[in-house]
Amino acid sequence: MNDPFIMVTLGPSTDNVEALKKLKSQNVNFVRANLSHTSIEDLDNFISLANSAQIPFVLDTEGSQVRTGINKTDDVFYNEGDEIFIHDDDTLCDEKNLTLTPVGIIDQLEPGDLIYVDFNSVVISIIDSKRSKDGALLGIVKSAGSTGSNKGVFIDSFMNRRLDMDVMTEKDVRAIELGLKRNVSIIALSFVRRASDIRLARELTKGKMKIISKIECVDALDNLMEIIDETDYLLIDRGDLSKEISIEKIPILQKAIISAALNKGKETFVATNLLESMLDSKMPTRAEVHDVSQTIISGAGGLILAAETAIGKNPYLCVNMIRKIINETRRFQSIEGDSIKIDSLKDGLIQKVLSDAKDDLHLISPHGGELVDSIIRMPDEELNKDLPIIKIGVMAQADLEQISTGVYSPLNGFMDSKTLDSVLLDYKLPNDILWTIPILLDVDESQLSSLNEGSSAYLAGEDGEIRGLIEISEIYPNDKMKLCKYLFNTNENSHPGVSQIYRMKDHLIAGKVSLLKRAMTEISGYAVTPKLTRKYFQSKNWTKIIGFHSRNVIHMAHEHIQMEALKRLSADALFVHPVIGEKKKGDYMPQSIIDSYMFMSKKIYPRGKTFFSTFSTFSRYAGYRELLFTALCRQNFGCSHFIVGRDHTQSDSDKTSLTKDMIDGLQSQMKIEIEYFGNVKFSKEKNKYIETHGDEGDYLEISGSEAREMIMNSIKPPDWFMRDEISESLIKSYEEGRKIFVE
Repeated sequence: MNDPFIMVTLGPSTDNVEALKKLKSQNVNFVRANLSHTSIEDLDNFISLANSAQIPFVLDTEGSQVRTGINKTDDVFYNEGDEIFIHDDDTLCDEKNLTLTPVGIIDQLEPGDLIYVDFNSVVISIIDSKRSKDGALLGIVKSAGSTGSNKGVFIDSFMNRRLDMDVMTEKDVRAIELGLKRNVSIIALSFVRRASDIRLARELTKGKMKIISKIECVDALDNLMEIIDETDYLLIDRGDLSKEISIEKIPILQKAIISAALNKGKETFVATNLLESMLDSKMPTRAEVHDVSQTIISGAGGLILAAETAIGKNPYLCVNMIRKIINETRRFQSIEGDSIKIDSLKDGLIQKVLSDAKDDLHLISPHGGELVDSIIRMPDEELNKDLPIIKIGVMAQADLEQISTGVYSPLNGFMDSKTLDSVLLDYKLPNDILWTIPILLDVDESQLSSLNEGSSAYLAGEDGEIRGLIEISEIYPNDKMKLCKYLFNTNENSHPGVSQIYRMKDHLIAGKVSLLKRAMTEISGYAVTPKLTRKYFQSKNWTKIIGFHSRNVIHMAHEHIQMEALKRLSADALFVHPVIGEKKKGDYMPQSIIDSYMFMSKKIYPRGKTFFSTFSTFSRYAGYRELLFTALCRQNFGCSHFIVGRDHTQSDSDKTSLTKDMIDGLQSQMKIEIEYFGNVKFSKEKNKYIETHGDEGDYLEISGSEAREMIMNSIKPPDWFMRDEISESLIKSYEEGRKIFVE
């Protein structure tokens, strides 16, 4: 059994021939220079030093990684809630500007994407992907923090999009040309995504360099077996990999990758944070020693020191410590044996870990246990021209998006008649999972002739653009009277929910759906998917998260409830999630709602305790049924608790088929906990908002209609009702002719 190779990274701490000779005396097998932080000129010098010391040099490419640009100052602080312009040119990064490389990368960004900078130091959401006059995109800071120049960036896509990037940069190609001239025989290929990347590297190196394929992104894991077949060695970069995979999953993935490589007769190097504490200290931590030893036992063929030898104070002590851990582990490895190795090929462990990674195990699980994810990116030229097209309205488009992104998990499509009856009569799906609201797709009779059960059809918006795909399982009549009876306990057209049902078409189509393309609007970028919120919550180590539902501009009673809930539950964070879909007359327009919460994020909410996203759906006006439905949706986003105030989605209406007395039994079938608030009113005596349980007392109230009339007449509501900054902004917008209420 051979000892693992030791590779060290060169830098300011090891940039002279004496240093390299000392490393050679310590039996260092390879040295490398990271091109992400090394100029071509410095690279040439490092190769010369390695040749002088007779240590094999490894050319470590820059690779297809998104990085930040150059800062105006050493560190730039980005403030939560601030608008940020995203560039891809030579614009210097400051408090209002962030530059990403390579050039053109921002053309692949879309509204709703989250940008994680420098291991989540800063998180930015893309709001508008249309370039401005100066070529920038608009983003909003979700998580405040500071970051330096040339830092790694991970982009989490709303539509599960993988970035299209070349495996090597122009700088990498120049470095290879230099390496060939200087007889470099090994190249470490950064951000390998597929086997074709390795074949390209062999072509560029003219077959004269052994290739180490660096496993540091999910794409590489998806294509791991073909990469192993094509490469000479593997390198697990645990740092970059942990940007995309939860850190607690890295140890098992490391074992699985090493095992898979060994089964194919290939060695694996392991890098990142082996002895990070020794950047300053002369001794490692016990955890670091244990990590290195277990890495050796699991079969690693090499260990890589990075910052420890590039910029650390104790590079030679680090090498010596690695060697000591190798020797001591090897002495007793016969006791441990190979029994702890994992046969990843046999057990499919890598795929299992990747699959489980979607669940964020420290968060509340999605309703039904698994988050639905049925997004398929399909260019127009790949569409099947023979499939029929069903035109759908705005509300059906909203449902299509919510189903496909997992908001309505475990639903994976529009309901068939059996499921509908089960929901209406028994408040559950046929598999006994709680569900209270019908999710239906209505279709005009004129379209039925082209549709058949067992076939598929495209779903197109009112503009004719294809949005989704449905696998039709059933076509059946739409019994509107029955829907109204069980949902609202009334057939009166004056009820907004009944009116909504009566406007539906006469037939329903059931079937599993996939989202092919979003219906983009000016506010689409404010919506974040459950997959993305869960990853964000995980990155913040939040577990107790309170969901807040509203369809209005925030006022002081809302604020009181939000802050009281944070305090009452000792929660990690508040998930502010207003509805911005189809509204009824007199409701606030979506942009007005968004603007009010943007102000709160910037100026009022406690820093690092909130996350804002819009909920692209519409009110059903279905009382307690809708109360439970909106709670379950927030569970899918990762919320552990959900705020319910007075008259939540008209839940206090007597025209509802589900009563408050029935709620407790159904609520026991949910994992998310509901936090009820009574009637919150402003007390003149106490000069604050309090919960009341009756109408007696010296309380002040303003109804929504009264507030609307005041704003339309340029009268500012009192500051106990609404913050001055918000009401003044609404009045100004109305006076300037902007539409702030649904007409």
